[in-house]
Amino acid sequence: MLPPPSPPARATLAATIGFVAALWCWHRFSGGALPNDYTLHWWAGDALRRGYSPYTVINAWSPLYPFCSGYLYWLPTAMLLEPLAFLPIAVAMSVFTFCSLGLFTYAMTRDGWWRLPFLVSLPLYHATLGGQVVPLVVAAMLVPSLGWLAPMKYTMATAGFAFNLSLRYLLFAVVVVFASIAVAPWWPLQWWHELSDVAGKYYHVPLLVPGGVLVLLALLRWRRPEARLLAVMACLPQTMLFYDQLPLMLVAKNRQQALSMTLVSWLPVFLVEWLHGVIAAERQTLMAWNAPVIVAIYYLPALALILSRPNRHEPPTPRSR
Repeated sequence: MLPPPSPPARATLAATIGFVAALWCWHRFSGGALPNDYTLHWWAGDALRRGYSPYTVINAWSPLYPFCSGYLYWLPTAMLLEPLAFLPIAVAMSVFTFCSLGLFTYAMTRDGWWRLPFLVSLPLYHATLGGQVVPLVVAAMLVPSLGWLAPMKYTMATAGFAFNLSLRYLLFAVVVVFASIAVAPWWPLQWWHELSDVAGKYYHVPLLVPGGVLVLLALLRWRRPEARLLAVMACLPQTMLFYDQLPLMLVAKNRQQALSMTLVSWLPVFLVEWLHGVIAAERQTLMAWNAPVIVAIYYLPALALILSRPNRHEPPTPRSR
């Protein structure tokens, strides 16, 4: 079996990938365009540094931070990203992208280079384009010492614990959450009210999508980390814009599967276009269109891979490296 790459080699590649992605983001947003999801985090950090609660000032009626669905993340997300709010948003987005893609790449190469195709997958592309935090949470799934990043996307963090069953991951995540409550004890209730205002509008649970219940068959392989990950992911509310499905790439166990899953990850774009045409659609409608396609193209093939494996934990094969 080939040894895993050295930490310096991984760090060098991670820094290179992060730098290239940061340059791309700077080129895209330095002209004044606002990055989609990251704008919310930048606003939330800016609100915190000004002494405001993100849950009360980020809304459609706010002259400071107008947004239709408010801030739906846990406060640790805003707290961890608050230092970047002191920078212009295009600079902050570029720094965030460097850190996000760098940590993601470093984690993906933990036991070999074979996961590198994920860097050109549709979920990672959409996550990078929007400034989503999902790559950081996926990095924490593979490197439990990064568990303090998991609360940045609390739904995916749950799937992460099912994947690694790491007490270190859980402890770091819990410490961050309780520290945020100690600093701002008001936020859980405010967050809950914010979430309740949009419940059912922007999220879908794969289990409730036609065909999604079949994904629970992954529990027949419950000893496998990827099986637990898939089963829990199927039960979690998530946006059907592809980036929330990035953790599903961890079902791959070798280079061939990583490459195949990366190529297949782009199919839903063409399938949705074929089914509904190239027309502008509201966010809620687009997610409703995407949901059954994501279950069919992402979840069910991942289930088939898992069911083809024995019900025991197995490290990546030598050839996967």
